[in-house]
Amino acid sequence: NNNCITYINLSTELKRRSWINTTFQPKRSRRSTKSSAHSVFSRAGCPVHVTKLMQTELHHLQTLHIMAEIFRRGMRQEVQLDTEAVERVFPCLDQLLLFHHAFFAAMKERRHSSTQPQGHRNYLIQRIGDILLQQVSWCSWMKQVYGEFCSRHNEAVSFFKELQQHNKRFQTFIRVFNQQGNNSLVRRREIPECILLVTQRITKYPVLLERILRYTQGQSSTTIEATEDKLNCFLS
Repeated sequence: NNNCITYINLSTELKRRSWINTTFQPKRSRRSTKSSAHSVFSRAGCPVHVTKLMQTELHHLQTLHIMAEIFRRGMRQEVQLDTEAVERVFPCLDQLLLFHHAFFAAMKERRHSSTQPQGHRNYLIQRIGDILLQQVSWCSWMKQVYGEFCSRHNEAVSFFKELQQHNKRFQTFIRVFNQQGNNSLVRRREIPECILLVTQRITKYPVLLERILRYTQGQSSTTIEATEDKLNCFLS
């Protein structure tokens, strides 16, 4: 199952924490310090905030995959709910996965292509505005998908509570899930919490982009500003 393979790969990526600490921190030397004056990004702060964007995007993907591969699949296979019932809890989940997979894959590829001579663990991403602008070019589609997901938030949580109270198979499924709380990938991530995290994610991007923009110079700053404008238009 391709989705299962993707979830396993994502779990592995999350466990490999070392890249988060080394992604944008090449070894310092007099030569590299001198050349950094010509970098699009100021090293003082931007690398940290680009890392933060990637890290939080990865965690968001983790949440989406927990919803899809643990909860949704369990509700279909073990609880034996029909598609309509599952969609009431997890609307637009496949579309969200599609979008955020594409976004993270583009950032990860840019990180990979930004390897520094000092070694494969040293990266300095000098351009990310084009990736951000490309993603928000899906603005109307994003607005439709997130609009539907967020507008059905209360309905999804209410239906979850209804299932918890009246569906014995669902009660068993949730009880077994909670007993597996030693799994660090799903700890403290029950269905209502996951739904809330997804509804909140889209509101985090303006802050993340503003922090990147603060340390960006030249043409990339114009690109990120355009991205920010489109995103603010989407959220208005």
